[in-house]
This record gives sequence, C-alpha cells and structure tokens, in this order.
Amino acid sequence: MAKNRGQRPAPRSSAELIRPPEQVDYDQQTPKFCLRHLHPDFDVRSLRDESKRADFAMALQIVRT
Repeated sequence: MAKNRGQRPAPRSSAELIRPPEQVDYDQQTPKFCLRHLHPDFDVRSLRDESKRADFAMALQIVRT
C-alpha cells in the first residue's frame, strides 16, 4: 500500500460547522390568527363603542372545552 494516498482534508473552522438559524422578521408577517382571514374589510377600530371592542376582546379569550 502506498503511504501517501492523498492529502487530508483541511480542518473546518467552527464557524463553518455551526450556522445560526435565519432571523425571521415577525413584524413583516401576518399573525396566525388574523381577522383579515375572516373578512377583508373587518377592523376592530370600526367598532365605535369601546364596550363593543371590549366585548369582542373578551369573546376571543373564552376557552371552549
């Protein structure tokens, strides 16, 4: 057998081996729950009475089992 079959590969630096995950800009994405998916023209600000806004927010918090 030949003593010198080839060259050893150059060792990799730790920066090459570990890549951080890509940063996601969540400010540019639509939330998972979005009223836009229910009706394109719906906006909570269209509820002029603040008690209706509060009722809507409370309805979202109700957990049904």
